[in-house]
Parts: sequence; structure tokens; C-alpha cells
Amino acid sequence: MLEKATAYGIYLAYIDEYLKELDEDSVAIFNAAGIADPAALPLQERIEVETLAEVVRSVNRHTHRSSFFLELGARIPLMAHGNLGSAIMACKDARTIMHVIERFAAIVLPAVHIALRETGSEAVAEYQISTPFPELNIALVEALISTTTYNLSLLTGQPFHPRKVSVTFKQPSHWERYRQFTHCDVEFNADSNSMHFAQSQLDWPIRTANALNQRVMLAQCEDELKQVQSRTQLTDRIREIISLYLDASPSIGFVAEKLRLSERTLRRRLNEEGINFRDLLKEIRHETALYFLGKTDLRIDNIARQLGYSETANFRKAFKEQCGQSPRQWRESARGARADP
Repeated sequence: MLEKATAYGIYLAYIDEYLKELDEDSVAIFNAAGIADPAALPLQERIEVETLAEVVRSVNRHTHRSSFFLELGARIPLMAHGNLGSAIMACKDARTIMHVIERFAAIVLPAVHIALRETGSEAVAEYQISTPFPELNIALVEALISTTTYNLSLLTGQPFHPRKVSVTFKQPSHWERYRQFTHCDVEFNADSNSMHFAQSQLDWPIRTANALNQRVMLAQCEDELKQVQSRTQLTDRIREIISLYLDASPSIGFVAEKLRLSERTLRRRLNEEGINFRDLLKEIRHETALYFLGKTDLRIDNIARQLGYSETANFRKAFKEQCGQSPRQWRESARGARADP
């Protein structure tokens, strides 16, 4: 039987440590998350993602620090990320770091995916977080924003500030804290979670670069990634790739390339599991549409683009066929239901 998705247990230690620094009752907060003694946690082992989500939820409920996870990201050292952290430190420049993270982010957490796109003079790092726990997703995005700016500044020896940061969730009460970490404008209720940089920044050299260390650590990352993926169902991995590149309406050939499989092999394995790729794409589009309509204020035409529709009318038609309502009608009904006592 396949195991549940896991993350590094050491992250709980950094949560525990920061809670104590803030004079919060760390033991009580961990107790509320179902953990009797945070000091006794096996920090060198992996923990279930659900456990991490419960701790995040408890921190949000029992502290007055709404910016906790934004601040936490800059407090977790690269070495805490195991092989991936060591590989990052050995990279020759910022571009190589982004590609290494793009390839191996699943080591840290299978539901975390990062895609780097370079167009013209701009580079965009897009963060896709696909756990079933909304509060954990937001916490991870915030931590990624602060850890990216902090660690790239540290490794390059100069301020590595983005031009712009975008997040899909609504503006939080601590929104001003974002500027302190990013030194740029932040867009809330955006189409995606992303950080925009000048492409020239990716050429900045890394002060700890070491070619031999990089080769060794990347090989270890490959081994660890295989172990993580061996515990993840093929369907889950396909769903994650489709979700990350949904706006481009990914083909089965594209997904096969990302999985490092031939298209023929992927089709065969899907047939063995009784899965139709088009149906899976349709299902993910619908689930994502419900999320955007229910949890964000994005315009209908923007949502259509995020789902990979070239025409908004096609999105409206597909949505109505599945729900019996137009996207706008469904959104209004959902909001009305939440407003009822």
C-alpha cells in the first residue's frame, strides 16, 4: 500500500523554536495539533503532510502573529532542506538554483512545484502548492516568498529583490509585512503565485559554488526524488503536473516529458489504471474552477485563461454542462450560502 505524502520533520523544530522566541506557548499549540511533546519529535525523519497542516492550523488559531509563516521562511537555513539545500549552495548561479529547485522541490514536499519561465528581460518563478489543506498552502507560499528572497540575497552577496510578487489568496491583515521581505509591489487575488525577477539577476554568481559538490549532491537528490516518487501514485503525479501547467492546456506528451516517460509508456500505464487523460484534465479544470470561483475574486475571463481556455465562452459552456449553472451564477450561489446563518 502506498504511503501518505510526507515532508521533512525538522520543519516542526523551526516552528517550535520560533514560537518560543515569540513567547508563545509552544507546547499548548502543538498539543492542540495532536502532538504531545514537540521536543520528542523524530526530526531526522519525514512526517505526514497532514501533521504539518494541523500544526499550521494550530499556529494560526492560537497566536496573534498573522505573519508567522512569512517570517519563518527567512529563518529556516538551507541546510535544513537536506540534500536539496546542499545542492543549492553548490550551484554556480541563481538560474541554476531555480532549475534545481524546479526539478527537486518534490523532495521537500511532493505537493510543491516550481516552474521557471524566462521571457524577454523577465524571469517568472511560479509556485504551485497542491495539498488538500488551504491554510498549509498559504503558509507554504508565504514561506517560499521570504526564503527565496533571503537565501538568494545571502548566496549572491547582494539584494536579490523581485520586481513583483503575486499570490492567489486575498490580502491578509499583515500585507504590509510583504514589502519588508520583498521590497516590491505585491498583488493579491492574482492568477498565480509567482515572483518576477529581471532575467539578468539569474546570472548572478553564487559565493558558495562548487562544481564537484554540485554533482555529488544532485546525484543524491535524484536518488531521494525516486524514493519520494515511488511512494506517490502515478495519477497524483500527473495531477500535480497538469495543475502546475494548466494555463497552457498541457498535452499527454508534455506530461510524459515532465515524468521522463515516453508518451506510449504513459498511455499504457494510464490504461492499466483505467484512467482517461482527457477526463482527468477535465476533472482538474473543474476542481480548479470551483476553487477560483469560491475562494478568490478573479474575473471570469481571468479564470478561463488560468484553466487553459482560449475563449471565455468555452469555459462558460463547459462549466454549465457540469454544474447546470454559469460560473457567475455558481459564484453568487456559493457566496449566498456562506452568508446564510
